[in-house]
Amino acid sequence: MPSSTKPEVLGVRSQWMKKFQYKKSHSITFINPLHFLSKMTSHSKNPVQVNDHIEASAEALKSKIQAPIWSKFVKTGHHKDRPPVRADWWYWRAASVLRSVDNMGPIGVSKLRTKYGGKKNRGVKPEKFYKAGGHILRTVLQQLENAKLVKQDSIGVHKGRVLTREGKMLLKEAEIVAREKAHAKQKEAVKKEPAKTVMPKSAEKTATHVAHPSNPHSAKKDVKPAEKKAQKQAEKSEE
Repeated sequence: MPSSTKPEVLGVRSQWMKKFQYKKSHSITFINPLHFLSKMTSHSKNPVQVNDHIEASAEALKSKIQAPIWSKFVKTGHHKDRPPVRADWWYWRAASVLRSVDNMGPIGVSKLRTKYGGKKNRGVKPEKFYKAGGHILRTVLQQLENAKLVKQDSIGVHKGRVLTREGKMLLKEAEIVAREKAHAKQKEAVKKEPAKTVMPKSAEKTATHVAHPSNPHSAKKDVKPAEKKAQKQAEKSEE
């Protein structure tokens, strides 16, 4: 009998790879997802805290951009109840946007609105997600673009703002400043800690326990057998 040929059984991944096999003649360009994942990781072995990095970047941006007059009275989105409490919140938000462009660029206002959105407290009704205000983010991006820290570019089908060389240098310098401040705080904390006295092992063996008023039997732990007999005899004589 002729040997029966079994049909080729492909897994889900193999079927996908066979269907969308890359060819040089194709005009479709596939973007490696690890490209964006590598951007989200820190460039250094000892990454700094996000808040410290944003604080240092905000201080550097104060000489690059200027907060508008209406920034003192507006909320950052419909989901917020009150305006920001911090007086220089505009520079903090600009530093955060600059860092987001570095991590997720090219990116536009629409994705940034989703990133900075949140849930609104509607009383007895369930909470609902609302996007952040677009005017603030659009103004921040325009200011950063005028300061030549970001520019418009496209990678494949993705279009939006990406960092320029000046923007990368600003974030790198802010990271160095934040790391130096963190090291200084650690040194101050170490100096404030009380010095711990280390007792040598020979002294630990010869040390005797002092009886606590609540537990008078605690002093009898390190007593030698001869001394125990003397204590028992003394107790009997007292009786």
